[in-house]
Parts: sequence; C-alpha cells; structure tokens
Amino acid sequence: MNTADGLRYGALGLPLAFLALPMTIALPQHYAQHHGVSLATLGAVLLIARLLDTVMDPWIGQRVDQGLAGPRRRLLIVALVAAIAIGGGFGALFFAPFGNFGPQTLAASPVPSDTSTAATSATAATAALAATSSSAVVPVIASASATGTPLALWLWLGLNLVLVYIGYSTLSVLHQAWGTRLGGDESQRTRVAAWREGFGLGGLLLAGVLPALLGFGVATTVLAVSLALGLALLWRVPFPAASGTEAHGSDGSAAAQAGSWRTPWRHGRFRALLAVYMFNGIGNAVAATLLAFFVQDRLQAVDGMPLFLGGYCLAAVVSLPLWMRVIQRVGLVRAWAGGMLASVAAFGAALALGTGDRTGFLLICLATGAALGADLAAPTALLTGLLQREGRTSQAATYAGWWTAATKLNLGLAAGLALPLLAAAGYAPGRRDDDALQALSLAYVLVPCLLKLLAVAALATWRSELVKEAS
Repeated sequence: MNTADGLRYGALGLPLAFLALPMTIALPQHYAQHHGVSLATLGAVLLIARLLDTVMDPWIGQRVDQGLAGPRRRLLIVALVAAIAIGGGFGALFFAPFGNFGPQTLAASPVPSDTSTAATSATAATAALAATSSSAVVPVIASASATGTPLALWLWLGLNLVLVYIGYSTLSVLHQAWGTRLGGDESQRTRVAAWREGFGLGGLLLAGVLPALLGFGVATTVLAVSLALGLALLWRVPFPAASGTEAHGSDGSAAAQAGSWRTPWRHGRFRALLAVYMFNGIGNAVAATLLAFFVQDRLQAVDGMPLFLGGYCLAAVVSLPLWMRVIQRVGLVRAWAGGMLASVAAFGAALALGTGDRTGFLLICLATGAALGADLAAPTALLTGLLQREGRTSQAATYAGWWTAATKLNLGLAAGLALPLLAAAGYAPGRRDDDALQALSLAYVLVPCLLKLLAVAALATWRSELVKEAS
C-alpha cells in the first residue's frame, strides 16, 4: 500500500472515531443538563440501545460480506445510507426539539467550568452505568414519569441512538473488511491497520476539543463532511476480490460466499486470537472507565484532563511508525506482546502517584500511549493473516462483526465489573480518605495490568498457531 492509498483508506477512520467520544462521554451530560433527565434512566436507555447494537453486529457483518460479493454500486448505497443515519442521528441527538423537564442533575458538579467538561461528563456516564447495573432496567425506565420527561423525548433519544449505532457498526465493519481484503504480507497488513488506527486517533483528538471550543453545531458539520470525504476516498482504494476458493455453496452467490454469521466461532484460531484481544481490551477499558475518578479524586487534577488525554493520543500516533519497524523485525506476535508488557511496566508506576502529581501522570500517559501503538497495529493485522492464510477473506466482514461486538463488550464488561467491585471496596466518587483512594488506585492500576499479563500469557500459549497463520 502506497501513501496515497493509505490516506484514502484510513480517512474514514477519523469520523468513526470522532463519533465515539461525544456519544459515550458528552451525551449523558448533555441530556442531564439540557433536558433534566435522570442519569439512571438515561443509563438504562443507553444500555438497551448499546445491547441491541452489539447483538446486531455479527448479522451486519454477514450482510456486508454479501454486499462485498455483489455489485459495488449497491454497497455504496448501503454505505451512504449508513453515513446519513450517523450524521442525521448525531445532529438530532444534540439538537432535540425538547426543553428541560427536570432538575439539572449535574449542576452541582464540583468542576463546572468548560475546561473540565470531559472529566465531568465521563464521571456522569460511568455513574449512569453503575446505577443501571444495580437495578432492573424496566423499573428504571418506568421511573422516568417521576421526572416529568415526556415519552416523546425518550422515543426521540432511543430512535436516534439506534440509527447512529447501526450506521456506525455498518461503516466500521465495512472499513475493517475492506482493509482485510487488501491482504498482503505482514508489513502490508500492518500498514493497513496503522493507517486506519492513526486516522482514528486523530478523530479522537479532534472530538476531544472541537465540541468544547466551537459547539455541537460545528461538530455535527465536521462529522458529516468527514464522513462524505472518507467514503469518497475509500471508494478510490483498489478493492481486490476475496482470495481463495472459500465459496460456501455451489451456486457462487453472495449469500453462499458470506456463509453463516456463526461461522467464525467454528474457527479455533480465531477464538484464540479473540480471547487475547478481549483480555487486553478489557484491561484497557477498565483503565478508561476509572480514569475520570482517578484524576478527580486521587490526583485532584481535573483541569489537566485535556492534556492527559491529548498526550496519550498524540504519543500513540507518533509511535505507530516505530511499531511498524518493530513488527518488521520481530513479527506481529512478539511486537504485540512487547507492547503490552511495556504498557504494564509504565502503567504500574501510577500506584506511586498522589495528589497533584500531574507531571508524573503525564509521563505515564505518554509512555502508555506509545505502547498503545502495538495494540492498534498488531491485532487486526493478525486477524487479516488468519483469514488470508485459510482462504476466508470472503467472510472478512462477518469476522469483523464479531470483532466489533467484542470491542463493545469489552467496554460493557469493564463498567459492569470494575464499578461494582470498586464500590464494594469502599470507594465512592468524591471520597478522598486513605482507604477509598487506595481501593481506587488498586482497581485503576492493578486490574488492567493483571488482565494485560493474562493476555500476554494467552498470546504466548497460542503463539505457534498465530505465527503460523500470520506468516
């Protein structure tokens, strides 16, 4: 893949990553402050929409495979509809035609300034998830009547969430499957992943500052324009047909080539790679879930959050070319294991941090961000190698559907496991006594490190299989 094709292919990663941050962090705060809705109720609605989205990912993957096997014009129509659903749904979510129907739940936030929006809203989002996990979903939704929030607002929120989530899943699966079908040797597969993830990190950086500086009107416009541009550029990338003789039926139809959405689970090496990916991914997600609490209560440096997040993402972007060279020398499996071990070594130092240790935490963010480059480049390149070696590239989107579902499940498991355990250990947001802060530090640092070490052990166990497939 040359530089021009890399730019064309990777560009769609920017709007897809840009979308994720406002949807997971800013949306709960927006509806609490501007519409006065209950965080517990909002958490329930978000959870239901996300569960529906996750369950549909494998089915979406199968349908995308069928589209990839058919006329490209038809696939382009599907992609355009998905992009319109994302852009229209995103704008509708942040510009709902409803007023405030209850108390401004977050008005009492100890850090209401604009510079602390990301940390405050992240705390709100995780608190909503914690409230949801501790009670039944249906009673929580039923309690919405107590806030006076009209049913129309909930229908508006739910419908547009589903539109955005399904559109996002469709384009994400298509984007990854397109890269998988590009194939190539280890170096080529790594470059494909690096272009996609590098643009994704750029999208995260942009999403972290643009809404706060210029508002969601500008953010919606940027999202729509970047989606259109990303799709236009993607359609100019060479798109080779699936390799191998993997048709699953004698008729050679698109449906036959796509196979069943359950097929990936019959592939033992895919299950092994997915297990490693999830151990590592849950570790990353636990750290992300508890980040706002750690910065707010352990470091007491909420106003430094933009610097911490920006440094982390920037270090990851800068490290990608370096990791590509490492992969060329030692291979995908060893490079990924080395990146995870480097992350554990750097992140473990956070146990020694205390109030006001901004510089120390920034250095840890830079080091772990640099280590993240291996996480971004290696796993999907290994997946491409597995499919290419076994002649399964005609099912690339079906595999990508399960991969995307696993990514979302990582976030759900992180919140569902870390938050209740942290509460049981005696921590609550705002508590700063020694016991509570020690529990927070142990959960924030040790749990992710142990999960990453488990991922390294699993990777070492299945190394021979994965190296054989990725060669």
